[in-house]
Amino acid sequence: MDQRSTPLPMFGVRAAAPYLRVQRRGQPRSAGLPVRDDRDPSAEVPPKMIRVQHLIPSSRWRRPLAAVTAFCTLALAAIVPTSAQGDQINGQGLLWRVDGAHEQPSYVLGTMHVSDERIVDLPAPVRDVLENAGSLTLELVMSPEVMAQAAQASLLRDGQRLEDIIGPDLFRELVGVGQQYGLPALVLQQIQPWAAAVAISLPPEELARTLSGAPVMEQVLEAEARAAGIPVHALETVEEQMAVLGALDEPNQIAMVRQAIEANDEIDNVYETMVSFYLDGDIAGLLSWNLDQMTGDDRALTEAFLEVAVYARNRIMADRIPTRLEEGNALIAVGALHLPGDRGVLRLLESQGY
Repeated sequence: MDQRSTPLPMFGVRAAAPYLRVQRRGQPRSAGLPVRDDRDPSAEVPPKMIRVQHLIPSSRWRRPLAAVTAFCTLALAAIVPTSAQGDQINGQGLLWRVDGAHEQPSYVLGTMHVSDERIVDLPAPVRDVLENAGSLTLELVMSPEVMAQAAQASLLRDGQRLEDIIGPDLFRELVGVGQQYGLPALVLQQIQPWAAAVAISLPPEELARTLSGAPVMEQVLEAEARAAGIPVHALETVEEQMAVLGALDEPNQIAMVRQAIEANDEIDNVYETMVSFYLDGDIAGLLSWNLDQMTGDDRALTEAFLEVAVYARNRIMADRIPTRLEEGNALIAVGALHLPGDRGVLRLLESQGY
């Protein structure tokens, strides 16, 4: 069977006439069969993941210490300029249907780890998939224990101080920025460089919302799933996510702090532009714009970050997701920036025959 992923429409735009695939039974997974546009059965399109419609909202978010570390990967991706190109594969759309593993299709949803109401107000197509799902799988399932582990992982060890690692001048600049977020020097002195960079990577308003208890998108999905009695699973452990961040060497972490400080002057504009890209479902555009906007472009840092925090995790996710796909009717929700590109989760799943 030819097994591909198809993006679904969101926000109710032309929802009644999406592109659909024609599956042909009895064919090998690698057959590379054509796909049809059901609105024009005579028109065949190349056998690849097809974009039907732009999907969900975008954005990034900020959190200090325990709150920030739980969902820090995308926030860090926002600090580091990416090497993505706007025309990369699977760069348009956030809700994808995956066929081939089971008679019931499953779905992959690109998320944003923010509490912004434009993001957490789930569009109707996402609600429909969630309400009818047999399971929900997230990057990480939050709990008090997980939050405590994440907070502990963000702290420096053995009496170290952040000022001694990044230098007094850079630390002084960080303290100045941290005042906007209610982060005193005493707190900043105790956290690792990557955690400091994450803590100032989104507008203060987003930090205030999350600290007041406003749920991020993944927490909304989890709460609604549990309320409906839908099983919830995790793709990763908190130890794995924290190990990713700790894998970046000290010079790269210091560079992250410097770039986060430099970008902070325009953080509101940066955030709103990202929200706009995400609301359009334009992941490739989001990444490409990120590359153009970031100053102090450090290619070595970019590649190091992308490999440890994005590409390596993509491979792990793509290895674990099929377990849920084989059960059928699964909803897999991961950060949107894990989806596109030749080394994205969607492409990796496609290479397995889905």
